[in-house]
Amino acid sequence: MPPEPVRLRRIRLPLRTARLLLRAPRPSDARVLAKAFSNREITRTLPLWPRYTLADARQFIARARKGIASGERYPLHCTLSDTGELVGGAGLEVRSLRDRRGHLGYWVEREHWGHGYASEAASRLCEEAFGTLRLHRLETGIVEGNARSRAVLTRLGFRSEGFDRDQWLIDGEYRRGERFGLLADEFHPYRKPPGS
Repeated sequence: MPPEPVRLRRIRLPLRTARLLLRAPRPSDARVLAKAFSNREITRTLPLWPRYTLADARQFIARARKGIASGERYPLHCTLSDTGELVGGAGLEVRSLRDRRGHLGYWVEREHWGHGYASEAASRLCEEAFGTLRLHRLETGIVEGNARSRAVLTRLGFRSEGFDRDQWLIDGEYRRGERFGLLADEFHPYRKPPGS
């Protein structure tokens, strides 16, 4: 028997985790965003224009807010619950209601790598995708060789589903992409290790 059709539901924002608040981007975030995406350590694994400007950040924020209003896209900013500092972003997009399929993405500011924030934020969005939105499958992709991002995905239960040749042009060089998929019953919620 085929599954019942999915109606577009809405995620109630902000979302909370043990250490993070996931909220809609604000115009005041533009400077932090432009600074983060000017850092080559971050952008060498993201398909962004080589010179990400303040104007680019403002345009992204405006598009993000429209996407959230539509209920189909949730490009959220991740801030520390105790200080409000913006440490990264995580996004969820409904790609097909008929197929109950969505897409996940995330990034973390360089000075906050290694604290589990990407895993924590991505896990929270997976909970919303499979719970609130009742999706069946999530997909995402990374630039081949991005070991940190690969670890985040496998920790949550994502499986590698192959490679795409010359998928992204980064720093003037075509890079291979690795595709990942996660079904609702394969999801492993992230739990921050004690003492970390």
